[in-house]
Amino acid sequence: MRTYTGTADNPLQLDPFQQVVEFNWGSNIGVLIIDFPDGITFNFDPFFASSTSHKTVGDIIEKKDFAKFTDGNGQHPAPISLLITDKIILSTLYGDGDDKWFANEIWRQPGPDPGSHNNPSAFPPNPLLPNSFPNSDWSAYVTLYNSRRDFWNAKENSRWIEIDDVSTIGADTLTSGIAQTYFGPGETWQDFHYGTNVYHHYELAPYDPPRYTFVGAQQYNTLFITDPPVPGSKAVQWFDLFTERAVVGWGFGETISKGSPGRKAVRQIYFFDFDVIKEETIVLSMNSNRTDPQLPSYSVKFRFQIFPQATKFTLTANSITGNPLSSYDKQKAFPYTTAGTLFRLNSKGFVE
Repeated sequence: MRTYTGTADNPLQLDPFQQVVEFNWGSNIGVLIIDFPDGITFNFDPFFASSTSHKTVGDIIEKKDFAKFTDGNGQHPAPISLLITDKIILSTLYGDGDDKWFANEIWRQPGPDPGSHNNPSAFPPNPLLPNSFPNSDWSAYVTLYNSRRDFWNAKENSRWIEIDDVSTIGADTLTSGIAQTYFGPGETWQDFHYGTNVYHHYELAPYDPPRYTFVGAQQYNTLFITDPPVPGSKAVQWFDLFTERAVVGWGFGETISKGSPGRKAVRQIYFFDFDVIKEETIVLSMNSNRTDPQLPSYSVKFRFQIFPQATKFTLTANSITGNPLSSYDKQKAFPYTTAGTLFRLNSKGFVE
């Protein structure tokens, strides 16, 4: 006797001489909805989330619309698909509408002219030439620095500020953009990861006992001097090998940012194709354990649902609806400062 297997997408069409022995509805689809403060990221192990094509409100999403990935063996359905749509904003946590300053340019101040070094040896080591005075590189940098300062002072709704210690900048200047490129991650100017830099310079010292060239000129030894560490993840402006590096201030070119977006509560939606994942258990972890001083508390919410693989999803203004309805629907929540593994899930739901 011949047997046939059907699926939800391709059910069996029987004639009087056929008998159903097995009916396979196929694997399910999981939907994970995460509500969280913007800026947190999530990781899945052992899989990664691929992105769908962009969807808009009202679109119908089926299994065939899930993400694909390509490797050396061609294109394959992704195990986990991140729904790409216009950002789903649930609420404003703080800062919406506040006018702030945004740093567009950051420059090291030139500091004083490094001056001249008169090398008295007729045969400089390596050879190294005497400095010029004033230092030509320093003069060129001063010209550039002043031109940027004049530009920002003359520009409408802009300003130029000079400060010795950036950790003292007020909260009216945003920490996003180029600021984090220079100083690393941080929610405020006080908690930026400035790091330290260690530099060196050279000094010439007469030999002891003295040495002289064949024409009678005194010779000097080149000494390698390690300078004290200085704060900041960017190099201090440097003009001459024989001049000790000095900590100098910063110049900021800023524009007014009308209606600062502050920080939002947002939503992301992931599709899990358990026809690809099969019975594997997936571990989800969160990367944030930093406390935001402007956000004392917030719970990241996870909602996991399971649908038949033939489900058609409709994208609404801030979520999706499934037809037919889900057979499994549970939620979990964690403080937004939680880091590391949060939970495990598989084709049956959360793994308790």
